[in-house]
Amino acid sequence: MNWSKILTVEVPLFLLVINILFLFTGRNTNPMTFRYNKIFTPDLNTWVYISLCFVLGLIGIYYRNFNIALYYSSPLFLLFGLIFCNQIFKTIFNRNIIIATRWDFKSAKINVFDRIFGFLIVIAPFLMPIIYQQIIK
Repeated sequence: MNWSKILTVEVPLFLLVINILFLFTGRNTNPMTFRYNKIFTPDLNTWVYISLCFVLGLIGIYYRNFNIALYYSSPLFLLFGLIFCNQIFKTIFNRNIIIATRWDFKSAKINVFDRIFGFLIVIAPFLMPIIYQQIIK
């Protein structure tokens, strides 16, 4: 069993996929019930979740010399992207961002900017470690 591969490839990717599935699911297909909405009004459980993302992110940035250990920082990129894009939507549209896939219930308030920023929020955590590692080298 190759422990370095497990710790640097499989565990970070597993954590990232679980993180995205956790945030972008809810009690039903209405995007207003998805768990990412709790980040905008945090409670104790949300602060624990955010703290774990920061700890994983710092581990990933500290051990960035490993091949894919930087993917530990992906939840951190996801949180920053979500909070940053939500602030843009609060300023422009005076509401929180709505991230919905084509299988979810579409709110009447959703527009093309929600879809574009939602796609960027989901894809950025996968791409940022690669870009970051190329810049550091």
